[in-house]
Amino acid sequence: MRFCLLSLLSVSLCTLIGCGSAGEGAAQRVPVFKAGGTVTFAGAPVTDAAVTFVPLDGQPAAVGRTDANGKFTLMTYEYGDGAAVGSFTVLVSKSVSAAPVTDEETPEAHGTDASATYTAGAAHGGGGAAADELSMVPESYSSADTSTLRESVTAEGENNFDLEL
Repeated sequence: MRFCLLSLLSVSLCTLIGCGSAGEGAAQRVPVFKAGGTVTFAGAPVTDAAVTFVPLDGQPAAVGRTDANGKFTLMTYEYGDGAAVGSFTVLVSKSVSAAPVTDEETPEAHGTDASATYTAGAAHGGGGAAADELSMVPESYSSADTSTLRESVTAEGENNFDLEL
């Protein structure tokens, strides 16, 4: 469900910032520059995560998705075109569907400490995810209000961002 919401958000952002053909009355496109990077969590690549660069300077947003090696390429108007110059708050989110828990799967059924199990689940961000989804990265990185990731895209240079969560 979160993936669907993020996809819908990405499509909505593209619509608002003028993705597609530039018809009469369309917003003026700003120049964009190749940009991308790698997302890791606890030293391991994060695969199939949504990466969103939320603008801080009035430029359009840019989005990407990580591959099997945690690498992503940003797009603003078309796949792989990059991002506009400026500062961004970076959001990273990845969630998976949680399997329903049966009585046989509860911590008590296995003789384990329930608080330890639920604390471990909370460490993966499960506390803020929908009941049928588990966040695979800390939830704080999925909100512009709580993400501490800040990056700047420049007109010159590599614009290669290594994001360690």
